[in-house]
Amino acid sequence: HFTSRREICRCFDFRKTADQDARAVQSRFSGSILVSRRGSILVSGHTVEALPPSVSKDPVDPDWISRFFENCQDIGNEEMQSLWAKLLAGEVAKPGTFSLRTLRVTRDLAREDALLFTNFCRFVWVIIGVGLTPVIHDLEDNCFAETGLAYTSFLHLASLGLIDFNELAGFSLKNASTIPAFYYGWSHVISVADGKKDLQIGRALLTSAGKELAPIAGSDAMESYHISVIEKWKKEGWTVIDKQSN
Repeated sequence: HFTSRREICRCFDFRKTADQDARAVQSRFSGSILVSRRGSILVSGHTVEALPPSVSKDPVDPDWISRFFENCQDIGNEEMQSLWAKLLAGEVAKPGTFSLRTLRVTRDLAREDALLFTNFCRFVWVIIGVGLTPVIHDLEDNCFAETGLAYTSFLHLASLGLIDFNELAGFSLKNASTIPAFYYGWSHVISVADGKKDLQIGRALLTSAGKELAPIAGSDAMESYHISVIEKWKKEGWTVIDKQSN
């Protein structure tokens, strides 16, 4: 196993891969793995850029590594190679971050699917006690159209195994009273004065694979959407205190 970026770079000799399209590159990664396709080689190259300064001392599971390279060996699109590189870097940094199911879901994503998911993740909050949580109240809101998300987009993301979509009943946090919630640089405390009530969060939830992929989706904040969510919660009787704005 490896404990630093330098050790991994020594093991994967990325500088030589550009002219080795037809030749296998022998690497060691918790054992010996033969990387025989250009897609895998290029993904490995992108991984160097995505690695944190230090990584876990625990080895990555050999079965995970084998599945990883099987799934990404034919990836030709550079943006998708970058996504796969983030998966590998995240798993090296902290083994167990990405499940085999998430590898299968990612394998079936086209570039357009990944872009759609990136846009969807602009509407994901972090709610303490719950984790990554999409807050999508009104599908007719202009902010969704502005990011290319239509009704069919939610159905498609659900078919890919990235979200659970319930357009009728929706989802809520039951019997809540005080809820710390974060949206990118904003930090809030959402509370109700007397007793407890359900906090409506909207029409979609992330699946387990979606939760694992959301942090590497490359999304950014949408201020108009953020304001509209706060206003809706206030209209429903919640007090929303802004703790921080970056």
